[in-house]
Amino acid sequence: MAWISLDEGDNDPVRFLSYLVAAIRTVKPEVGDLSSMHFPSGESFEGVLVPLINELAKVLETFLLVLDDYHTIHARPIHDALAFLIVNLPPNVYIFMATRASLPRPCLLPAWGTGWRGYVWLA
Repeated sequence: MAWISLDEGDNDPVRFLSYLVAAIRTVKPEVGDLSSMHFPSGESFEGVLVPLINELAKVLETFLLVLDDYHTIHARPIHDALAFLIVNLPPNVYIFMATRASLPRPCLLPAWGTGWRGYVWLA
């Protein structure tokens, strides 16, 4: 299980994605080599997410990614990147989002209809 405890400072998309990859690497060091990923200067993060998704698909066992305190994230590019990740998750990967507020449905709406394998816990 990879775990990220988020806070207000994690609203920078590059920082958020760097932490996401680093958390995954604590469990699966072979996944998410940052040197092969292209962190964008704009708002599209497919250059990071597509290689990450492809590497996660190679993991044989079930993999859980926990995003704790997601209510602290307000940056639309991060919501869009997460929606892209959710829509394209390999079948062995699950996301658990812990939050103290409702998720930003308009931002994550594309992901809801995909049958995503995730859980949301409102505390």
